[in-house]
Amino acid sequence: MRRAASLGFAVTIAGDAHTTNDRPRMSAEAIRDHHNEILPQISSFGPAIRTVPSGTLWA
Repeated sequence: MRRAASLGFAVTIAGDAHTTNDRPRMSAEAIRDHHNEILPQISSFGPAIRTVPSGTLWA
């Protein structure tokens, strides 16, 4: 998604569908929440990275 944004594409990700594993200092849920919070704040790419609930992608 970062590469796509850096190439000028608007990116939308399902904020409740990307996965990771628990880490020693942070749970998988906290890592997802962190990425969902910070990705839309990145402005250096130009196009926005949006996070939305997966159920809204095909609605």
